[in-house]
Amino acid sequence: MLVLIIPFLLFHERITAWWQHWQQSPPSMPVAASVVIGLLSSDIVLPIPSSLVATFAGIHMGGVLGTLACWTGMNIGCIVAFALARRYGSKFVERFSKPQELERVRSVSDRYGPFVLVLMRGAPVFAEASVLFVGLHKLTWRRFLLPVVGTNFVLSLFYCFFGEIAANNDLVSVAVGAAIALPVLLITIVRYSLPKE
Repeated sequence: MLVLIIPFLLFHERITAWWQHWQQSPPSMPVAASVVIGLLSSDIVLPIPSSLVATFAGIHMGGVLGTLACWTGMNIGCIVAFALARRYGSKFVERFSKPQELERVRSVSDRYGPFVLVLMRGAPVFAEASVLFVGLHKLTWRRFLLPVVGTNFVLSLFYCFFGEIAANNDLVSVAVGAAIALPVLLITIVRYSLPKE
């Protein structure tokens, strides 16, 4: 939550200046797509605010290309994390997720099975924990891919077209604020909804 909020509060003017510079000399589409894919692919090891990245992708690249880039990056990140959790087990999982988070994901998984991947996908921290959890418990690839790939597409589509609409209506600041606020709201709901033991 702090990764999302603090930079925006502390560096709002710099972010605005950076965005104005970006608009004046934007990178090419292949470069922008590569940056987006790279950032979202590394989400499991770095605290990447994926909602913000996806919104910026929609602002700069448009809804369609932004969605494709974000969807690709999100899927790569999830697939790599899942494969590593399956392969290396608890030693790998414990490096990237807290036991309390995994336990709370387990409580939802016991009730909803692989649908936990859909329920957690938009909530920072728990999205990654759910992927690691099902990998640790060796969910089959088929049962893993369908909910993750589908939910990643919906999230990418939502944030990217939201970003494009905001850019077309001169509402970039509103879009950035919403892209920060929505995941914070989701993680707060998840934290208070899940059992604590």
